[in-house]
Amino acid sequence: MSLLMDALKKAEEAKRNAAPATGAPGELSLEPVSPQPGSQGQSPLPNLDDHLATVDADLAAVAASPAPSPAAPPPQSSHQPAPPPTPSVAPAAAADMEAERQAARNLFNAKLAAGNGTPPNRNKLWLALGALAVGLLGIGIYFWFQLQGLSQNPMIARPAPTPVQPQPLPPAPMATPIVAPPMPVAAVEAPPSQPMPEMPAPLTRERPMPQERQPALPPEEPSPIRLSRGKPATNPLLERAYGALQREDFAAAVQDYDKVLQADPRNTDALLGMASIAGREGQTAKAEALYLKALEADPKNPVALAGLVSLLGNGDPAAAESRLKNLLATQPEAGHAHFALGNVYARQGRWSEAQQAYFRSLASDGDNPDYLFNLAVSLDHLRQVKPAQQYYQAALGAAAGRSAMFDKEGARRRLQELAAP
Repeated sequence: MSLLMDALKKAEEAKRNAAPATGAPGELSLEPVSPQPGSQGQSPLPNLDDHLATVDADLAAVAASPAPSPAAPPPQSSHQPAPPPTPSVAPAAAADMEAERQAARNLFNAKLAAGNGTPPNRNKLWLALGALAVGLLGIGIYFWFQLQGLSQNPMIARPAPTPVQPQPLPPAPMATPIVAPPMPVAAVEAPPSQPMPEMPAPLTRERPMPQERQPALPPEEPSPIRLSRGKPATNPLLERAYGALQREDFAAAVQDYDKVLQADPRNTDALLGMASIAGREGQTAKAEALYLKALEADPKNPVALAGLVSLLGNGDPAAAESRLKNLLATQPEAGHAHFALGNVYARQGRWSEAQQAYFRSLASDGDNPDYLFNLAVSLDHLRQVKPAQQYYQAALGAAAGRSAMFDKEGARRRLQELAAP
């Protein structure tokens, strides 16, 4: 607008300057379209305010039109004459007006586009949110199927050993140690309610004939070589002491064992017999010393090792278990070691493991009444009634011909209770 006003002012000044030069102050180069009567001689200058109003109206009309088009000439009233254009300012004024109109159109179009344009496209945002939702749904379905699979196919646990029942006895009370779960402790060390011996009576039974010696083959015997076994030479004192031990005549057995030890202080059979008697009488310290002497004479003697570890196991079951396992690793057929290990397990209530140890001890001496009885007790704790009855009967049968440390009357009562309906 400022350019247009400057152009109009320049045009007015040019007209004023041109009037003196022509000598006709009222004469114009162009006449109005419809001259008013009485104004033939002199035409007044156009009113600047009316011209500005006309230009504003033209700009408003151009801005209101949808497409750029040449502006229509402003309507002229019948009583107001249109201002005549001047040739001297027509090109510059036309260029300025066209520039102003174009700028106005651009500004108007920009505002129109800002007001009526479409909102920003949010399709990408919605697509991203949709993809995220689909991903989360897929993860949830995957975990759901995994949980369903775990619930339908649970892990199979390893078959555990037969559960150990600390007190599996029937409601009927038992007065003897067989009634309560018998513990493998020495009969003399504990009250009669504990039928399991700590140190089994037949500690020396692994060697029925203590002084048996196999005669050497004659070197002059020709081929083929034939083995001949004669009656081994035995020590009468050891045989008599062993017989007294079987009859539980401990005083006579001690006298004969003492005589043997006076002649041979390192005789392992006599030392083991004396240790067995001391263990039955509750003399733990004496029994331990005798076992140590036997180990000095024979460091790998399984009977002495098992007896010593059994005595020490009362204070430290873990150490006793470890030492017995080390012994069995070198001598897996040592029945006394298996029996002692079973007693260590029984003290801790580990009846399933004790049962296995007692079974292995029978491999070396299947007729040992103490081995059979302890095995029956372990089966009784595991509520295996039928096998327990069988081994109770076998223990009583073996005790009829051999010395046993368990309570025979208590075993018979327990057998009757198991047989009762």
